[in-house]
Amino acid sequence: MKYMIAKPSEYLIVTGSGITDIKLAKKGWIWPMQSARTFDISPMNYSFDVQAMSIEKLPFTLPAVFTIGPRDDVDSLKRYAKLIAAHDMSGSHVTDLIKGIVEGETRVLAAGMSMEEVFKGTKAFKQEVFNKVQLELDQFGLHIYNANIKQLVDIKGHEYFSYLGQKTQQEAANQAKVDVAEAKYKGDTGAKEREGLTLRNKAKVEAETKIYTKNRASEARQQEVKVRNFSLTVQYNLRANASTTCDLWIRMIFSSFKDIPLSIAARIPVPEFHLEFQATTGGISPTSLSFGLFVIDQDDIILTRRAFHQVDAETKIFENLREAEVAEANATLAAQKAQWEQTTKIAQIEADRTASIRDAELTRDLEKKKALAETERLRGQALARATVDYEVNVQATNAQAYKVQKEADAIFYTRSTEAEGVQKEADAFLYRQQKQADALLYAKEKEAEGIRIMAQAQAAYVTSMLSAFEGNVGAFHDFLMIDRKVYQEMGQINANAIKGLEPKVSVWTTGNSSADGSAPSAAQPIADVYRMIPPLFSTIKEQTGMNGLPNQGMPTLHFMPQNGNSAVAARK
Repeated sequence: MKYMIAKPSEYLIVTGSGITDIKLAKKGWIWPMQSARTFDISPMNYSFDVQAMSIEKLPFTLPAVFTIGPRDDVDSLKRYAKLIAAHDMSGSHVTDLIKGIVEGETRVLAAGMSMEEVFKGTKAFKQEVFNKVQLELDQFGLHIYNANIKQLVDIKGHEYFSYLGQKTQQEAANQAKVDVAEAKYKGDTGAKEREGLTLRNKAKVEAETKIYTKNRASEARQQEVKVRNFSLTVQYNLRANASTTCDLWIRMIFSSFKDIPLSIAARIPVPEFHLEFQATTGGISPTSLSFGLFVIDQDDIILTRRAFHQVDAETKIFENLREAEVAEANATLAAQKAQWEQTTKIAQIEADRTASIRDAELTRDLEKKKALAETERLRGQALARATVDYEVNVQATNAQAYKVQKEADAIFYTRSTEAEGVQKEADAFLYRQQKQADALLYAKEKEAEGIRIMAQAQAAYVTSMLSAFEGNVGAFHDFLMIDRKVYQEMGQINANAIKGLEPKVSVWTTGNSSADGSAPSAAQPIADVYRMIPPLFSTIKEQTGMNGLPNQGMPTLHFMPQNGNSAVAARK
């Protein structure tokens, strides 16, 4: 009796007295007539390169790494303890078991799927393999803790996935080139459109700026002309007090301009002097007089109408000049607008033509890429079809060769087996013959030895018997015949020989003796012969139904009784 404790990753299996099946425990007492051992439930990694074949008979390799260990529940642990625990998890037995399950399920799944389905639905294919393998491992109490199925790999000599990957890469590269060309086309077109729009806006702004500048200059000049209409030529006598006269004329002159308010501050430059003044209804204050607009004569101030008309004429001339300049500016602006519009239209046309040319170039490149992609696709399809046909033919040829080889092997095996059988039979027959010969030889030897011993015994017996009969051989012979029941056996044999027969007995006499006992005559033998022949033929006929001899030319014998004896008479 002992107390056992399992490690954290182990379990105890207890069997024996008092336990119906098996008992799982982490610790406990092991009683007499009980057996206990531990097993580890730590998972192990198993790496496989599973080779499978699709429905098109295209082979491929599926690298996989499975982390497998016992499932931690009572039923699974019991199944594991019964079936697997006795073997090492890293040993060949468990590895071959798991590998067989993985390869079998993978091949069954792959055989019902096309290569395209396997390649595109890799995730679903991996999950299906995982589920199928787990379903098979459940009966052994094993659980897949992790399954890492790597990328599908081509078998050497079969580059399907490589070609398919190249096709996908080329399609992606071509699409990227098309996208780049499209983006470049949009960028170039947008840039040209923005340049044209910029030029149009620039021309528009410049034109509007020039128009605004001209308008402002014209307005300024018109305002200058209106202000200059207020120019006065006066003579002012510093000694005289002419403020009333001056005030009157100023109001009169200002009142002729209805669109200008009476209260105005102006600063008008003149070549000789500069006078700042303020026109008011109250007149010109002394403080507002300074050198400026007024021409001052020390003698007097005289506002002449002639000077006023001269100023008006100059104003008209100035206005006409300004209008001419405005018209010239408008004409120049119109010409510039036309030139700018022409430049804008040319730029727009160039942008449109450039976009069309670029579009045509991109379309041409796109068609070329499409043609190349279609060529690659057709080449890939043809190559895949040729590969499939080649593989099918190779498989069919291999199958036929394998079949022929197997048939030849079967014939060779059959003939070898038959030859071995014949050889075995010959050996057995020879052995049997040898044994029979040995047995026969042994039997003969033993028989000869027995005969010799018997002969010796008989010799001793005969010697003793002859001594007993005092050398009388005849008496000894009779004794042997009687002692060994030879006479009885002879009688029995003869009786058995005639048993059941119904013989016909013919008795005839030849009369070779006379009743009186006298001696026969010399002709008696001839007479006996003649008497014997006819009864012989009659006997043959009676017993066999056949005539012994023809009756023609043969003498007929008549038997006549004579003195109690048969008499024979011969006649022809």
